[in-house]
Formats: sequence, C-alpha cells, structure tokens
Amino acid sequence: MLRRVTLQSTGVYKCEVSGEAPAFNTVSESETMTVVMTPQRGPRITGGQSRYQIGDVVRVNCTSYPSKPVCHLSWLINGEPSNRSYLKYYDNIVYGREGLEVAILGLEFRVRGYHFKNGDMKLKCVAKISSLYFQSREESVESDRPQRAPALESRETVAAKPRAQGSSNGGNLLQTSNYQLLIIICLMLTSSGKFLMYIPR
Repeated sequence: MLRRVTLQSTGVYKCEVSGEAPAFNTVSESETMTVVMTPQRGPRITGGQSRYQIGDVVRVNCTSYPSKPVCHLSWLINGEPSNRSYLKYYDNIVYGREGLEVAILGLEFRVRGYHFKNGDMKLKCVAKISSLYFQSREESVESDRPQRAPALESRETVAAKPRAQGSSNGGNLLQTSNYQLLIIICLMLTSSGKFLMYIPR
C-alpha cells in the first residue's frame, strides 16, 4: 500500500517470490504505475467573436489547464471533427517543479456558408487524458448575414396583379402612370407590402 502518492511515484514496481533451500526457485512479476494529475478545470476557448460573416476568418485557441501528462486537444465544428488543415499546433508550456504541462491548439479557417447550421455555428474543444479525463468547452457563433428586405421590383410585380384584373372588369378611373405612382408611394409607407387603397368611382 502506497500512501500520499505523488508524480514521482510513477515507475516500474516489481514483486518477487523466492522458494526455500535448496532450490531457491524465484518467480517475479512487474508492472508500470503511472500517476496522473488531471486539470482542475475544463479547457478554455479564447480569441473568438460572437458573430461572423461569410468570408471572415475565424482565429481561436483552445488551452488546457496544467496536467501531467499533458491533455490531448481536438476541435469539432457543429459536432464534426474539424479539417486538419484548420489546426494550428503550438509547443506545450511547462509549469512548476512538478513539470505540469499546458497544451494549446489553434483553429483557423475562412467562414463558408456550409459552416452555419440554421444561422448558428458551434465550435467545441475537447481535452482528454486517456480514459481518465474528458472535458469539453463549446462556443456558439451566430451568422452576421444582413437581413435584406425584398426588392421593390418584386413587390411591384405582386401589387400590379389587381390592377390588371380591375381593368378587365370595366377599366380604371385613374391613368396608368398615376396608378403606378400610387402603388410606389404605398409601398414606401409600409414595410410589409400590404396596404389599403381607395379609388373613387
């Protein structure tokens, strides 16, 4: 029984059994014991923005907390492993007398339309130490695509249909040019394209 195990307790441990005289037969077995110090917290994501437009460049870093051995980091985009060409590798940072290590893994790529799912992009960093430790951090990024109103020409096309229908029923009391001007003015006064129009008879 080992009490107060430290990182220095890592090593090969051997048990040996010897028989009595005169043969003194000996049997031994050995195993390697590794002492692990897991991070006190999950990984951190730094450097990102809350919104991106298509064509922008994402540059973020995932940093693990000190541990021994060092954490293995990986990136996921919308739940799928990121393209290896997006990854940027950095040297581990060593802390203190115990030699705890910090891992940093960067993610850099240009935003495309397929990176967004329903206007949202999820970036997740996963930190693992074998089967002993598993933590992740996820950030949600929104699309900054501008919401454009429908073009005026398309509204005019829709609004012009009642005019054609009314002319077949007996003609308009207004000239065609005045009628088109009235439609344009009404469209400028409302954002929905729906309006009430009174034509004197």
